[in-house]
Amino acid sequence: MTVPIRVGLIGANPEQSWASVSHLPAIQALPQFQLVAVSTTRQDTAEQAAKRFGASLAFHDAHDLVTHPDVDLVTVAVKVPQHCELVLAALNAGKHVYCEWPLGNGLEQSIEMAALARKKNVRTAIGLQGRASPWLNKIRELVADGKLGRILSSTVIASGVILGPTTTTRSSYLLDRRNGATMLTIMFGHLLDAVLYALGDVTELSSLLATQRKEARVTDTGATMPVTASDQIIVSGQLKSGAVASFHMRGGMSRATNLRWEVNGTEGDLLVTADDPYLHFGRLHVKIGQGTATILEDVPVSEDAAGVPAQLRGGPAFNVACQYVQLAKDILEGTHLCVDFDAAVQRHRLLDDIERSHGLGRRVAANR
Repeated sequence: MTVPIRVGLIGANPEQSWASVSHLPAIQALPQFQLVAVSTTRQDTAEQAAKRFGASLAFHDAHDLVTHPDVDLVTVAVKVPQHCELVLAALNAGKHVYCEWPLGNGLEQSIEMAALARKKNVRTAIGLQGRASPWLNKIRELVADGKLGRILSSTVIASGVILGPTTTTRSSYLLDRRNGATMLTIMFGHLLDAVLYALGDVTELSSLLATQRKEARVTDTGATMPVTASDQIIVSGQLKSGAVASFHMRGGMSRATNLRWEVNGTEGDLLVTADDPYLHFGRLHVKIGQGTATILEDVPVSEDAAGVPAQLRGGPAFNVACQYVQLAKDILEGTHLCVDFDAAVQRHRLLDDIERSHGLGRRVAANR
């Protein structure tokens, strides 16, 4: 395959989509890629997106996009319930695939997609873009270099943003756990992956899931809808290193703390906060205290990323662009840099373990 890699993006609504603020700016900024096709649910919005983002092809049927001979890489950035059908279609068409997180509606679908990707011998990427964050990689480096000594514990408290007292018609599908797009699978999945990427995987865990708000008001209609997804998630466990870790994510936003992550070691302590309650995109505030120091000091983090233009820094497209750079090398040079579908299955297994622990009411072994 030659440069540029031709991209077809499913879920390119120009006004109301994650892709419009992340994937599309990233693709446009990178010379390794060319956006050739977009797809939305209506032909008029597909044509608007094509005009706005410079694609030559516009489709209202995503299957026409994935089978088009001018498309090398398919990006799937639609609601989770649609992921499996579209990803399988793209893989069966022999395309490379970048899919947003979570990969599927549950572990079984994710295993099916990862297995087909291996069979078709194509490259994949999963939208766990936190692993490309320069701030998260700096934290991982500090831990690996022993700047904190032996890690004793990690404690995270975070807001999930979704599953607060209100929602919109567009986002109401997040209230129903059957859709596989919940605070547990999306926001907590990102948080969990980011922390474990920095500190190492978990070997055993216990969890408590609760739904405290049983309904939510739909702001654009005034109606109320039932909530079946968990809006309180508490997970504790032990990491491979022997350190203990705890996570608490609350639905909605807090007037107090929306993101606070502490890592405590024998030689130092680390504090991570952010203006937005996310570890997986945006700038993080990282502070460290070591040895006899009684205060925490800022950790300088370079935002330079090879091949990623400076204009993307600090925004949701930056870490996504970092992943696209890795994916381009995987496709063109045969490397294995990008977090792929097999890694996504590992995280889906861990989410499954969390639900299993809650159902059993006891600690369970993780990553079976």
